[in-house]
Amino acid sequence: MKIIILILANDNSYYCKIQDLWRKYMNTHPNIQSYFIKYSETCEKDLVEIGDTIYLRGADSIRPGCFIKTIESLKYILQNKDFDYVLRTNMSSVWNLNKLYDVVSSNNFSSAGVIGIHDGFQFVSGAGILLRKDVAHKLAYTNYPENIFYSKDMPDDVIIGCILKDYDVQMDVLTRFEAWRYNVTPEALENYYHFRCKCYEQWDDTIKIMTAIINLIYGV
Repeated sequence: MKIIILILANDNSYYCKIQDLWRKYMNTHPNIQSYFIKYSETCEKDLVEIGDTIYLRGADSIRPGCFIKTIESLKYILQNKDFDYVLRTNMSSVWNLNKLYDVVSSNNFSSAGVIGIHDGFQFVSGAGILLRKDVAHKLAYTNYPENIFYSKDMPDDVIIGCILKDYDVQMDVLTRFEAWRYNVTPEALENYYHFRCKCYEQWDDTIKIMTAIINLIYGV
């Protein structure tokens, strides 16, 4: 089984530091390939793969940029890569790739993530959206209303949740550990594969926590 991880990213000074942390481990598992997905205003093509990054031509934004980056990179890997599952995640998460692989390979997920509620329906958290290849295809090639790509009212993960709901896709639950309180224990390292590290408005703390967890898991 093969998994592709797509990581929402950009090149501001804070995120460049976090990219360096990801690069310590993100392609260490033989059956998991990881790519940053970014905008570039100097990109000569609409989309191009360079090294460990997939670039889209344009200016970055949170809304609608995160949604558009997700959809266009899904189309790209569906056309150019061999995979069974794709995981869309964000920069301020750490994943234990060996444990993740074991969990995914032992479960027949269709769509999975940390489940949230918005206006009475479920959606998958943007920190970790797992899609089987056929579901990724549905998401990538839906005939979207034009205004969905420019919506500043709904986060990308809520939009994705709406689309999966329309397809009656079952959203299974992935577990994660909220690691931003410096509360990672040996038991947490043993039992969890996703560590959410974002300290809102305290970016240096996020980097410190991610560094510590990566060192504990991978020894780097």
